This record gives sequence, C-alpha cells and structure tokens, in this order.
Amino acid sequence: MKNIKSEQGFALLNSLIFLLFLGLMAITLVVLIIADSRMQTINMDEPRAFYAAQSGIEYALRGIFEQAPLHNSLSFLNGYREILDTGSGSRARITIYTFGTDSLAIESIGISQHYAKTVVKSLNYTDVSKFAVYASGSVQFVKTIPSGLIKSHAKHMPKFDEDELRDMAKPTQYYPGDLIINTKYFFTKHISFVENNLTFGESAWLNSGNFVIGNRTTIKKSKQLLAATLGNIFMPHSGSYFLSEVQPLWRELDGGLIVNGNVKGTTVPWWLYRFAVRHNRNIMNRFLKKSLNGGPIVVNKSRWKITKH
Repeated sequence: MKNIKSEQGFALLNSLIFLLFLGLMAITLVVLIIADSRMQTINMDEPRAFYAAQSGIEYALRGIFEQAPLHNSLSFLNGYREILDTGSGSRARITIYTFGTDSLAIESIGISQHYAKTVVKSLNYTDVSKFAVYASGSVQFVKTIPSGLIKSHAKHMPKFDEDELRDMAKPTQYYPGDLIINTKYFFTKHISFVENNLTFGESAWLNSGNFVIGNRTTIKKSKQLLAATLGNIFMPHSGSYFLSEVQPLWRELDGGLIVNGNVKGTTVPWWLYRFAVRHNRNIMNRFLKKSLNGGPIVVNKSRWKITKH
C-alpha cells in the first residue's frame, strides 16, 4: 500500500509538472503571437507613415501652385501649418517655410499609430508669370511695360503636354506647317498651334489668342502705325528664335513672351520704334495654368530629406 501511494504521488507530481510546462508553452505562444502582431503593425505603420508624409508634400505643392498666380510673392505662406487626414488611421502634419522670393521648404510629418516619418522637400523656383519676356537665350532690343521684366538665359522652361495643346487647337487653329497672318484682324479665343514658323505680315494689325510655335516667329515691318497682339507667344523647342523687324511707330504684345531660345527686337535706338511687351500677368497665368504642374512655378532645383522618429 505504501508503494502504491508513493507511485500515485510521483504520477501526480509528473502531471503537475507536465501541466505547468503546457501552461508555460501556452503563455510563450501567446507572447510570441502578440509580439508578432505588434511587429506586423509596426511594419505596416512604417510605410503608411511614409506614404502619409509624401501625400502631405504633394498636397502642399498643389496648394502652392494654385496660390502662386494670385500673389506677387509666396512669402505669405511662411509658417503655414495644416494637418491632412490621409486615411487608414494616418495623417500628415504639414509646415511650409519660405526663404526670400525664390526658395521654400515643405516639411511633412507622416504619422501612423506607433510610427512617424518626416519628409522635407526644398525647392528653388521661378515664377514665370512675373516676367514679360522669359527666354532660355539672350534678349536684345526689347522693351517691357513696366520696364525691366525680362528673364534671359533661364535654365528651366515651363513644361506642357504638346499633344494636349494640339488637341486644343484642332480642328480650326492647328497648322501643320507655317502660318502667315497678313490680314487686319486675326482672333481666336483658344490656342493656335503652329508646327513650324509664324509670321505676322505687314498688314497684320490686331490679333488675339495664345500662339504655340515650333520654330521661329517673325514680326514684319507693319503698314500700320500702331499694331498689337493680345495673348501669349510660347515657343517651347530648344533653338527657337523670335525676331521683330523695325516698326513704323509702335508694335506690342499684350500678355507674355516665353521662348526656349533667343529673342531680338528692333535695333532702332528710339524707344517708340522698338517692339514692346506689355506685361499682363492674368493673361499669362491663364495660359500657364495649362502647364503640367498647373501654374506658373518652374522648379529649378529640389532636394529631399527623409528622417524617421
């Protein structure tokens, strides 16, 4: 009887040890599952935070491009803050800093549950619509009203989808070769797209519309004492050339001239006889709104910085 009781006690002890072992195994498994779940959550939070920060940058850029046409400077945005809900429990905390008239930085902190990531995009930019004449080459013998609104040797040009511009011009204002305007009036509310050369003849007096020119624009000596074009002349291709011959009294473009090449006006030294561009920022911005970034801002240089918390 003593031996039987001893064996029963030993079996009970073994059972208790086995149950304790199973309990420890269960606790360990639960801890591992919880840890793995937390790791998966953190692994999901990290890219979510990064995407949230990127969304904040893109959102801020769209706002900046939209605001640029409405203000002479973007300095009013300095210190601007906003929190953007980016979905899936994430958000972006956006702050804008401006430096002078041609530089800014956007700081976007993406936050997702237990994780945060900061993305900073710094920009050096040019507002094309602030200039009456904007050219990648030299600008000679051209007057602007007001005076001095000339940007020559620009390193970066505004970018457009040329196929989209062609579609806007078709069917009546698309010219697969040259266009010579030698009638007194030439009006269009939209875009005239000329694949090769545009010439304003001696009888051209009053024209309106936006002209996209593939190669060369020439303004001939006019028969009229006064003549004008209302709109923008945009020449996107490298090596483009704009030339105005000597005018009998006055020839002007009311809008803006954007040339990926050289611009040469009349060489007569008297101010009245020179070709002039009367700056109209509203007209320029209506055209530049069709650019790929939807506004007049051209980014000259950008830099990214990414940090995690």
